[in-house]
Amino acid sequence: MKFPESLTILLVEDDPLIQDMITDCLSLHGCHLEVAADGREGIERFRTNRFDLVITDWAMPSMDGEEFARTIKAWAPNQPVLMLSGYGATRFGGTGPTPQVDKILKKPVQLDELLAVIADLIQRKRSGHNA
Repeated sequence: MKFPESLTILLVEDDPLIQDMITDCLSLHGCHLEVAADGREGIERFRTNRFDLVITDWAMPSMDGEEFARTIKAWAPNQPVLMLSGYGATRFGGTGPTPQVDKILKKPVQLDELLAVIADLIQRKRSGHNA
């Protein structure tokens, strides 16, 4: 699946293997990725760049993904945020997203599911609907 246009994505993930896997996959699909190793670094990158999508891990050092996503949504309420979690959505009290994230995917992430979710979140953003 190629996206209709190049997407700029902020990936906030502390595991180098997962960083590489997601970066390699999405780069092959025409995306440009900025990578941050934790929430604090992600905040700095978000402050200085514009992103079509933010993908964040939940469990990270210094600032977890939930706090990171809450900060991003406070600054940019319509920014699509996708959370990756070894716990899945059940960690967050249900099967759906929380106010600070638009979608939660359980690790290990299936790449075809990741691509489909990204396409859906971008389509919703472009059509003016919150995810």
